[in-house]
Amino acid sequence: MRNPGQLLPDHAAVLATLGRSTPVAPGAARPGTVVRTVGTAAAGPGGLLTAPLSGQPCVWFRVLEARHPAWQTLGVGVVPTPAIPPVVGSDVGFPAAEATDHESGEPFAVVGGGGAVLVDPARADVDTPVVPVDGAEGEFRVTTYTLRREWILEEGAEVFVAGAVAGDMGAPVLRATPADCLVVSARGERYVVERARATVAAVPAATARSQRALLVGLLVGGAVMLAVLVALAVVLVG
Repeated sequence: MRNPGQLLPDHAAVLATLGRSTPVAPGAARPGTVVRTVGTAAAGPGGLLTAPLSGQPCVWFRVLEARHPAWQTLGVGVVPTPAIPPVVGSDVGFPAAEATDHESGEPFAVVGGGGAVLVDPARADVDTPVVPVDGAEGEFRVTTYTLRREWILEEGAEVFVAGAVAGDMGAPVLRATPADCLVVSARGERYVVERARATVAAVPAATARSQRALLVGLLVGGAVMLAVLVALAVVLVG
């Protein structure tokens, strides 16, 4: 699951939850089970929401705003990546000096199979495309560069959901629990599984590359230091 302030999901936990889940229609979800289901996103008990940047009606939204010192953008070339949920600072190659990451917390419904489940989005891994917003991609000031991104889940969108049925609010409620994450995706189950598997498989290779780079750095640094010491010894002896 993704905790507050954590920008990317724990893909190993996603795969574990999917492995424990049972495919059901939204109307067949029962408390105490771990399920995966596909249905249509609909407003929850609180009604439709309004996305802060785009003003679009939706059932869920997330807004990320990261502020960088302007000097960090000089000569870098800021290239937005709208198809990929960004890590703060990735667009300019530096960590953000300040960042806010806000998500709506209102439960929404997933309808299908003659019934519905409610989804509590708190600590959920929600995967939707970035919404293009005029003027929100980036803003330069004298001393800062501000990067903004918005994601929404629209009413009527087909959505894949997997997680634990843990509660009832007039309908069964899917929530993130200590044992199971909550996955919500507008791109379908296949995308979720393939992305999680690819990410988990890439971690050992990335770790090995980092370790090799560290070893090379230590060896080069040691060789340079040895050369300096030898040169200093020659000077002192001479």
